[in-house]
Amino acid sequence: MSDARTSAAAVVGDAHGGAGGEAAAAAAPADVFVRFRPLVGDEVDNGDAEMERLPPEDVKTGRAVGAGGGRAEEEKKGAAASPSPSPSPSPTDVRAVGLRGEQHGRAQVWRMGGFAGVLEACHSNEDLFAVALAPRLGAVLAGGTACVFAYGHTGSGKTHSLLGYRARGQAGLYQMAAAALLRDMAARCGAEAVLAVRLYELYGREVVDLMDGRAACAVREDASGVMRVRGPTVRRGEHGSRVEVRPPRSFIARSAEELAAAVDAAAALRRVGSSSLHDESSRSHAVLEMEVVTPALMAAREATVVALGEYTEAGHGCDGELRALMSRAYARQEDGSWQQVAEVDSAAVAAVEARRAAAKARYEAVEAREREAAAATPGAGGTLVCVDLAGSEFAEEGFAARAAAQSAAARKEAREINKSLLALKECIRAL
Repeated sequence: MSDARTSAAAVVGDAHGGAGGEAAAAAAPADVFVRFRPLVGDEVDNGDAEMERLPPEDVKTGRAVGAGGGRAEEEKKGAAASPSPSPSPSPTDVRAVGLRGEQHGRAQVWRMGGFAGVLEACHSNEDLFAVALAPRLGAVLAGGTACVFAYGHTGSGKTHSLLGYRARGQAGLYQMAAAALLRDMAARCGAEAVLAVRLYELYGREVVDLMDGRAACAVREDASGVMRVRGPTVRRGEHGSRVEVRPPRSFIARSAEELAAAVDAAAALRRVGSSSLHDESSRSHAVLEMEVVTPALMAAREATVVALGEYTEAGHGCDGELRALMSRAYARQEDGSWQQVAEVDSAAVAAVEARRAAAKARYEAVEAREREAAAATPGAGGTLVCVDLAGSEFAEEGFAARAAAQSAAARKEAREINKSLLALKECIRAL
């Protein structure tokens, strides 16, 4: 039997900042919502059946359980209606799920609990947004960070939930969140506030900027110990001695419509392939960031990037001058030691260090102006991160034949995806 595919939306609370009034966002480090979808496409054509749901009284999880779930027409094109055993409850009334099916030819029962809510096939993306994401947006407008992951095996409907299908008029969670943020930003953050949108892809050990034509990026730890995605390195100056580490490209959005158009164009560059279960499966993790900024803040950040490159260039130049001064005052001996053979030009050394200090002061002044630009706007820096994860795969009966037909590269790709998803699962479990 084939089950009704499920996906999990793990919503993580604000990681920094955020005013104290955002009680819903601060209630738990992470909330996990489960969403069922009905059979679609080949599943319907093949006459597959959904797995049997256990009655609420048979789900023993130690958490409150509401009424059983129904089935209705799915938003996806080609979805088939399924019998509804009972009226659909509110998503947050159900906290556990029980399924009965077969595994390796033997009857099997699965019981899972501790969820923040369970959404049935009759629940729309709007329902999911209302319970899972809308309560977190206040923290974003207060300067905090919220994150939503779409997690599940391939073909479970993650991309449909998070990104939607604009061609069919079906908005995803990110579009609803963008519309809500843009609607409320003027009142809470000021008339100059806009959204800076970034979209990049993680595939194996590669990171590319989808907003910049798949430009290569890198993940680096900054001075504060925070992991950040860095864009291409640009060399400037007559001899390329000034190095600027660019951030990923940001698209400045003032309306939900232009934001969605930019994301659609960038998402079209995402890596898609055939998996053992899905002919058009996302084979990478896509990370969409929407940050509250102002034009003044973006200009200040650009100035900081340039100033850091100039400061680094000046520092390297000073290092070279000091090495030259010391080489005139010291000589290497036959035994490898260094012996002073002349007086060090203290005045020249002091002049070099003064130039280094002046370059540092110029950089710190630019950096201070960036902080001032951020502080001038309430909520500036607040960020919503939407992660559409690649689908996990498994080799069970009924799927082994399709998996065997994949190339060695495709099977290696699936293993890498599963390994990264396992690491993420352990991180969320630790919360």
